[in-house]
Amino acid sequence: MHAQADWVAPFRRAVQVERDLRKALAIARAAADAGDVAALTIVAIWTRKGIGTARDPFVARDLLERAAAAGDRRALDALAEMLVAGDGGAQDLDRASALFRASAEKGYARAYLDLARLHRRSDFAERDDRKAYEFAEEAARMGYAPAFGYLGALIANGTGTQKNPQLAMTWLRRGASAGDRTSKANLGYLLVRGDGVSSSPREGERLLKDAASEGSAVAMAYLARLYRSGQALARDYERAYFYATLALANGAPARPQLAALRDELETRLPVERVAALQKQARDWRPRKVSAPARQGADADTADARDRDPANPLRVAGAGTGFFVSRDGHALTNAHVVSGCERVVARDRGDARVVFADAASDLAILKVARPAPDWARFRSGPARLAEPVYLFGYPLANILAASGNFTSGLVSSVIGYRNNPSMFQLTAPVQRGNSGGAVFDSAGGVLGVVVGQLRAETAQNANFAIHARVARRVLEANGVEPEEASGAARLEPEEIAEIARRVSVQVLCLKPRG
Repeated sequence: MHAQADWVAPFRRAVQVERDLRKALAIARAAADAGDVAALTIVAIWTRKGIGTARDPFVARDLLERAAAAGDRRALDALAEMLVAGDGGAQDLDRASALFRASAEKGYARAYLDLARLHRRSDFAERDDRKAYEFAEEAARMGYAPAFGYLGALIANGTGTQKNPQLAMTWLRRGASAGDRTSKANLGYLLVRGDGVSSSPREGERLLKDAASEGSAVAMAYLARLYRSGQALARDYERAYFYATLALANGAPARPQLAALRDELETRLPVERVAALQKQARDWRPRKVSAPARQGADADTADARDRDPANPLRVAGAGTGFFVSRDGHALTNAHVVSGCERVVARDRGDARVVFADAASDLAILKVARPAPDWARFRSGPARLAEPVYLFGYPLANILAASGNFTSGLVSSVIGYRNNPSMFQLTAPVQRGNSGGAVFDSAGGVLGVVVGQLRAETAQNANFAIHARVARRVLEANGVEPEEASGAARLEPEEIAEIARRVSVQVLCLKPRG
């Protein structure tokens, strides 16, 4: 670990601060020459992709052979990818399968997804849709965001498992929330078509365009076909031709059919429009995104061997937050983000601390990717004995990573030692719940969880900050909280769905050591 620390910091600085990829590669090379396997893997992958140097797949493959022989799980997976593609040497699907399995057995989620894709190939001797589904499900359950879109598509089509559009939607929405463009593409197509789910062409079209703008060839191909058919979206031959041309240039699947579609559309358009659309496609560039969408074992854990070999941070603590604006503002406890070098909102990327106050124990975050929904605040105060509902991420390493929903009653309208800014509740609160919203029976926010007093102080003494205090903090920092519209009582499962949509796990990252 000490040897890695010697090169990781300057490598990371060269990449993130100086933006000098050649310098970063030189640092990694020196570390690789000194025997650091993680550095060797980086050099190999960058050499294959032509990052900071000329692309050389043959050298890259040799380097990956060395790193894989040393047991590096990322190198095992990357070498297998080259064997599948026949990049830098002959194609060897059988050996690729063995390498993917070796990487997966070391806990590398991406390798499970690669195994799923391999088992769907028609030229793979062991092609097996059921195994493809099982591998994709394992990658998704490990929290690897790119697996969500792939698994969702398998479930939506009934490939290797029973067809279940509603379950597919769950995985696809989770992936789309994490910023995964394949999830956005498949979710958008499902919403436009309405195959087994309520159709929403406008939302589906928006998701497809968003994914296409990020470079998803799958989304481009979907849009080409949808605009050509005119059944779910308004027919538009020009858009269909543009997206078909773009999809072919970006390696879309089913290329012969797509090429035939493009050629047929060309006969329907004036020559000058064809030329203009071809130029538009040539000039197109994907929209830059902040980082690949990752989760779980391959993301917010900040594992330097996996997520980012140049990132020496670790998860030092976790709490809950909830979104309070369309612009990506979220509210949590100040103690959740205190002393963090980096704050991450799971599935939403990095979070900037806009405001933090230890006295009120409230903090306002601004996330990289705003959520599609946000909480509304109740105008009235908490009432003694009224029902309350909590959603959060307690004991995240033990309980469900998808969050927990609990209920209780308001047991006192004032807090510990007669603190008027808080109220007491009977709903269970555990480590990791801090910063989550307290909801009333209509789904409005009644307060913000602040945690549980230590057992030697009081038993089962759980407290929350009154909504009026949280609203004042938001307004003072330029965030105008929305008010809950109605007082109609909802079923607990409806409140749980509202809570799930607006809540987020907040992770505090600090240096290792």
